[in-house]
Amino acid sequence: MATGIGLLFGVPGAYILARQDFFGKNIVEGLINIPIVVPHTAAGVALLYLFSQRAIFGRFASIFGLSISSEVAGIVVAMLFVNLPFLIHSAADGFRKVNIRLEEKARILGASPWQVFFK
Repeated sequence: MATGIGLLFGVPGAYILARQDFFGKNIVEGLINIPIVVPHTAAGVALLYLFSQRAIFGRFASIFGLSISSEVAGIVVAMLFVNLPFLIHSAADGFRKVNIRLEEKARILGASPWQVFFK
């Protein structure tokens, strides 16, 4: 589940970070790096605290019938928190190595943005 969610959000996010310049890009990249510099044990304790039944995220999740701190969803959230930065950085580095002129030529030859992205 964590891998699927990571692919769904991390890969397009990495593409945007690799190809677009926007206001606050450095802040977004900094936020993505936070889980890398936080020890995994501290991250686990912080996530447990944030998603407990007394915390705001835990209360919000309970509206939808989720008890994140004691369910599979908690494991998925923890795995995403720890591993998503590595996926984003690896994919962004891969996108940066593809010559942008190849993408431009594909667009000129009639490929849609989605076709360029997936091929």
